[in-house]
Amino acid sequence: MLNQKGQLQNLATILVGVIVFAAMIPILLTAIAETEATGIEGALMAYLPLFVVLG
Repeated sequence: MLNQKGQLQNLATILVGVIVFAAMIPILLTAIAETEATGIEGALMAYLPLFVVLG
């Protein structure tokens, strides 16, 4: 019984993480599209929120 409860908690944790990440995608895409910096600076600034969310 304890093992099943642990598996259910793991599944719930993964599901919450997927939902939060999916909710962040439009925000991240907006940030990437609106960046004013160019070149490597622009790429780093635009993708920084993605790395923060993934971390």
